[in-house]
Amino acid sequence: MQKLFHNRRYMLFLFFIFICIVSGTTFMLAPYGQTGVLLFILLLFVGAVGLFLGTIASLGVTLVLYFVIGSSYFWATLPASIVIQTEIPFFLLVIWMTGLLLTALFSGVCATRVTILFREKELLEEQIRTVVATDPITGFDNASRLMFELEAEFSRSKRYSRTFSFLMFKMRNYDQFRQLYGEMEERRLLHHLSERIYAHTRKSDMRFRVDKDTFAIILTDTPFEHVHIVQEKIDEDIRTFRLRNNKLVTLTFDYGDSHFDDTLENYEDIFVDAKEQVDQNVS
Repeated sequence: MQKLFHNRRYMLFLFFIFICIVSGTTFMLAPYGQTGVLLFILLLFVGAVGLFLGTIASLGVTLVLYFVIGSSYFWATLPASIVIQTEIPFFLLVIWMTGLLLTALFSGVCATRVTILFREKELLEEQIRTVVATDPITGFDNASRLMFELEAEFSRSKRYSRTFSFLMFKMRNYDQFRQLYGEMEERRLLHHLSERIYAHTRKSDMRFRVDKDTFAIILTDTPFEHVHIVQEKIDEDIRTFRLRNNKLVTLTFDYGDSHFDDTLENYEDIFVDAKEQVDQNVS
């Protein structure tokens, strides 16, 4: 994060210098009519090339302009000599050429820094998504973490001839519950679900909140025939929820399960299998 801010400040500093160069050149060329306007346009053109195409392109254009202007002074008969057949003093033209070079450099560096800044921003966002993988209410990992852990467990089971099972369940009418009872009761419900799920799973099991109304558990070293035992215990304990006014609400969940199989080639098949069961029950 600190590196990102440092690069942002550095980029702003370079951009400020670039603006100062353009502004100073504008003030210097303003009294010289059409020729001053032409030189100012060339300066902006080089700056635009640097900002959009980078330092090498802007320096290339600058060298071409240097060649044309130098040739104009050396060969006064060339058509390009119109540039020097003006009242612009030679030392101002030298200053303009220096500003042109600085514009090419600073605009190109600004473009490079902007690219780096965006890359670092994307990297930082990806790191945040990886680190902040825990749902703040339930304490369960999120959907991205689920696929990571599912792949890891699949690889371990393949390598060491182990097994694991996967259980997914979705609460019906979740949105209606929130509309009827409010956000406070929704949070209490999620705390209730997480407590009861923790109570009926082991420390080695991994729990996830896949979506706002969908949960999943990776049951490590658990044969498939034992999944339904875990499912029945959880369902029995979470199907009834007591509101703050002591009113009981009956909840309905749709379940899907799958497990590791040596014949499977992709860990995603386990997730898809369980999800299809859940969706089929919902429909």
